[in-house]
Amino acid sequence: MKKITEIKKETKFKTASQMLTKKNQEEKKLVLKENEIRKTWSLAIEIHPELEEFRKLVTACGQNIELKYIETLVINKNFAETKEVAKKLILEFINKDLKATNKVKNLIIEAMNYDQQFFIKFVPIVKTLGINSTEAIIKKIVADHADFAKHKFGKLGFKNCLPEGMLTIE
Repeated sequence: MKKITEIKKETKFKTASQMLTKKNQEEKKLVLKENEIRKTWSLAIEIHPELEEFRKLVTACGQNIELKYIETLVINKNFAETKEVAKKLILEFINKDLKATNKVKNLIIEAMNYDQQFFIKFVPIVKTLGINSTEAIIKKIVADHADFAKHKFGKLGFKNCLPEGMLTIE
């Protein structure tokens, strides 16, 4: 006859084993889902090449947002609305997650609409350095991206943002 403690150990062991099996099944389902999403995405970019352009913008905000973008498009099959989906996710990120001043957030939004390559470089800088580096970030933007700075700040504002001692040609 088995002791009560032995029965309890057997019960716990079976429960743990069952939990491991259930966890493994969930992991397999997740891998299958990810593979399905990848396959669908590959097909989608063949038909809608603009998806990749917007994926790059979203990726600048972070890998989690990129995955959310891809999943949203694949699951809802709304590939034709890629611009709206990307813009919505980017604006959510800027307004909720990005730790920056409103001035910098407005610059990011303007960059998204004006110069996407600049946006792709600019967002990770702001994301990494944060709110305490606002002035340094703006000066760097003006120095490295004169076209965008002139567009955003106008001629007078542009000059005021330049680092001291920087030469400009009229």
